[in-house]
Amino acid sequence: MSLAAPAWNLRKYTYFHPITNLTLNAMRKLLFLAVLAMSMLQACQWSEDRPKDPPPSDEDDQSIENAIPGFSSIDMSIKALRQLALVDGAEGLRIYNVMTESASAISGATGDAYVTLMAVAIDADSKEIHPDSRPYLLMERGGLVSALDRESAQAACRRLKAASLFSFCADFMLSEVGPFLDMGDCNMVSVELTRVTVDLPGSSPREAHSMLMKIHRLPEAMTEECPMRGDTEGIVSNYPCPLVCGHSDHYLHLEE
Repeated sequence: MSLAAPAWNLRKYTYFHPITNLTLNAMRKLLFLAVLAMSMLQACQWSEDRPKDPPPSDEDDQSIENAIPGFSSIDMSIKALRQLALVDGAEGLRIYNVMTESASAISGATGDAYVTLMAVAIDADSKEIHPDSRPYLLMERGGLVSALDRESAQAACRRLKAASLFSFCADFMLSEVGPFLDMGDCNMVSVELTRVTVDLPGSSPREAHSMLMKIHRLPEAMTEECPMRGDTEGIVSNYPCPLVCGHSDHYLHLEE
């Protein structure tokens, strides 16, 4: 399985212009530049075309900067993220910080509630995709993954807020993380808390919590194609919401 878009085979696209007498090599270079420009345009369009609500006020911005999300780094199932990346119509992945119940009725795990991460596929308009009744994948301890319906997923967001922690999400474009998730025999994804500075229209740059996705292999993995933990820079999400959001009704944590 490969999540990366197939590369153009320039050797198939040969053309000789009889009027301008351009060489085949020149035409190939022009085609390459055109394809490169189209790829860059598609990457920008995902963020520019998505509908947006007004940016947060200065008071809201201050609360975002001083907030405590409740985690520093959490491992996620690469299999689960690949599964979401293959959802029909998916253009990105959204990851929420959430809080589990004190005892999970799904996995049977017991113990105190804890902060973890939950992922869902999103389309080009930043709207979450629900291909079935349980589209949200919750990362539990011990490498377990629980599929949640919308009501249970929203409850996980509310539990985090009830614990006086900062609830937010980060969107990752598949054009960036798709090939990243498909690297060799990588068997682990870690998502780390980080900070980003975002330029908002009509406002000065603002800083907020975001997420940094890194892919690596476990020590016992016999491969050199995938980096060890700490050997990769990873990919940062530049779409942390509530600072950078589409329509508010596209996000679980923005609903009361």
